[in-house]
Amino acid sequence: MRDVDLRGIRNRLPHGSIAKIAEETGLSVQTVSNIFNKGWYPQHRGDVIARAIDIIKSTYPDEQVLEDAEELNLTTSHAFRVPYKRKVSASVNGAGSIGLLGVLALFGIVAAVIYLIKPEWFQSLLSMFKRPVSLTPEEVLAIKVKDSTLGTV
Repeated sequence: MRDVDLRGIRNRLPHGSIAKIAEETGLSVQTVSNIFNKGWYPQHRGDVIARAIDIIKSTYPDEQVLEDAEELNLTTSHAFRVPYKRKVSASVNGAGSIGLLGVLALFGIVAAVIYLIKPEWFQSLLSMFKRPVSLTPEEVLAIKVKDSTLGTV
């Protein structure tokens, strides 16, 4: 008795065929997927394989179409196949962030526009990031008092 190459059949199915087979057979998509991947559910295997072969036959061209294409010199040495669906990560399909370099570039552009429009705003913006060079005795005392109250429990 010969075995059927279930993974080979699955690899030739076009995208969405597992869901279509599941709908036609009344099985869940997970059950149909397990039949192809693991060979489970022998009671449903025949029906699922028959429907998969029907889909493959309807997807790939028949011999008459290939002969007509050959007569018109429209054939190629490359095999006709349905491409595999690739898993795409979030950053590749456009859902990713712009990254640190993009943020820095955006910050630079905004700073340049602020400097061109109102130079005094730019100076006040820069002064927010500067540390004071010297502290008054009152400021030093206030910092020490704050630190001492934070350290006690």
